[in-house]
Amino acid sequence: MKLKLIFSITLFTLVFMSCSEDNSLFSPKILVQKTNYQLDFEEAIVLNPEIENLTETTINWFLNDEIVSTEPTYTFLSNSIGENELKLVVENSAGKETLIYNIRVFGKYAEGVFIVSASSENDNGTVGFLKDSIFTSKVFQLENPDKTLGTDLISGQISDNKLYFVSQSGANYITVTNAETLKLEETISTSEARNPAYISLVDNDKAYILSAYSNTRLLYNVDFTNAAIQNKIDGISDVPAIQSAVLAIENKLLIADGNSVKEFDTTTESVNEILTFSDNVSGIVTDPNNNIWIATEGRNEEATFVKLNADLSIAETVKLGTDVKLYRNGMLTSANSKYFYWQETSTGNIHRFDSENKTQELFITPFNYNLFFTTALKIHPKTGDIYLAGVTDFFDMSNSVMLIFNEEGEELNKFENIGTAPTDFVFNYKELYQ
Repeated sequence: MKLKLIFSITLFTLVFMSCSEDNSLFSPKILVQKTNYQLDFEEAIVLNPEIENLTETTINWFLNDEIVSTEPTYTFLSNSIGENELKLVVENSAGKETLIYNIRVFGKYAEGVFIVSASSENDNGTVGFLKDSIFTSKVFQLENPDKTLGTDLISGQISDNKLYFVSQSGANYITVTNAETLKLEETISTSEARNPAYISLVDNDKAYILSAYSNTRLLYNVDFTNAAIQNKIDGISDVPAIQSAVLAIENKLLIADGNSVKEFDTTTESVNEILTFSDNVSGIVTDPNNNIWIATEGRNEEATFVKLNADLSIAETVKLGTDVKLYRNGMLTSANSKYFYWQETSTGNIHRFDSENKTQELFITPFNYNLFFTTALKIHPKTGDIYLAGVTDFFDMSNSVMLIFNEEGEELNKFENIGTAPTDFVFNYKELYQ
């Protein structure tokens, strides 16, 4: 009997221990499929990961190392521009698991089109913004209520998350803002250059700017340390006052200078003439394969597009015929498209050159759209759409209009009263920040 009793007690103990092991605590596990997100400014996202083994488990959400919640579900509101690290930590006495969400929050101006206008009712330049077919005027003033842009605002350019606005008359000749938020970062109010116009960025510390004054179309250094435009580059004397007059290639600039193309080494600041033509150079553009093309006017001979080899020698020359002149003030432009667009200044018509088929054609006649004076022409690098701006009244530059066309020449949209004397488009898109 004693043996039977001992056996029964032992068996009961083993069964009890086995049951206890079945009810033991397990470490928590987090099950998710996606941990990387991109959000617009003030966009919300609900994160509800599946968590196994929640018994006696603590939950902590950390945003940039600060606890923001202890609930299983967390709603992230994107109001901090840039990269955000959201960490979920679940833990009990059996173990601990951590999951990290990487959330990139874009500023409210990270996707859209800035429209630069020369003047306003108080003579200062203005910047409008187009996003999702909604135009908002004077966005710089909205983000910087106590600040003003310079007079005769002529251009803008994005580089390394900064947006550079250039004024020909000051007081601030260069205004630098954050490209996503438009918040002011710095200004340059001293300039040796008369009528500075278009800036070429080498890096955050080095840039050069073209002077668009009629008698001194020169190139100058931009000194960000001393907040000054100064020290003109010797060997440059006749650069056309258009954005395509200068092309940046790594640490070098190709510059249209009169009837020649010159290479400027930004490291040594030396100038070398590499090509000479019988007519003035109208601009320097690139095709989608990064081939460089030189445009020349049709004064002494037919206007041409000249394709260069990698060593900057001439690969081929395409004559455009006698019906176009491709004058160097015709706003020649290119951007990730096989087409190069320009305005024939004698007619006001917009023509284009097909770099694949080597043909030119009339694209549109702005007069047919009540655009009597075209002041800005550019291609959207992402969509290939063509943007035009100008005025409908020669005597009132505030009667402005912006037209958007696709590559087939179909009008996609039209916006009126976009600013006094619009001068430039700056295209912003999220791929620039990735």
